[in-house]
Amino acid sequence: NLLMRTVGEPPSIYNHAYTQYAQEQMQLYLRTKGYFDGQVVAKVDTVGKLVNVQFVLTENTPYRIRQVLL
Repeated sequence: NLLMRTVGEPPSIYNHAYTQYAQEQMQLYLRTKGYFDGQVVAKVDTVGKLVNVQFVLTENTPYRIRQVLL
């Protein structure tokens, strides 16, 4: 029992709001890099008490500025 209290970290608890927030942040990052048609999908798999979250990013074609006229 002493080993459990001194080594490692406490178990984390899954919260869907954090997953949604991370998904929105990744979407924002893609947009700042020019991928306006990019998509972020979160896949959540649960096995018993374990949760596996996988983010799938699809960039598509980035928008590029060819010329700026002043």
